[in-house]
Amino acid sequence: MKGNRKVGKIVRKARGSRAQREFAALIGISQSFLSEIENGRKTPGVRTAYMLSVVTGLPIEKFLPIPAIRKVAK
Repeated sequence: MKGNRKVGKIVRKARGSRAQREFAALIGISQSFLSEIENGRKTPGVRTAYMLSVVTGLPIEKFLPIPAIRKVAK
């Protein structure tokens, strides 16, 4: 859960002043799912992390907790 909260804070900061609904539409998810990510209740999947990376210009690793990165690397 700690990784989820860290990812959530990164997503929230990356969103900046944009509304959740607007930002969620840019990355192709619902506003409610974005809210759950930002609040540490959900973790973005690889596709969502990729879109977050594309939209924000940050590396994809920023949006995946460590266990998820290890799982993809296998």
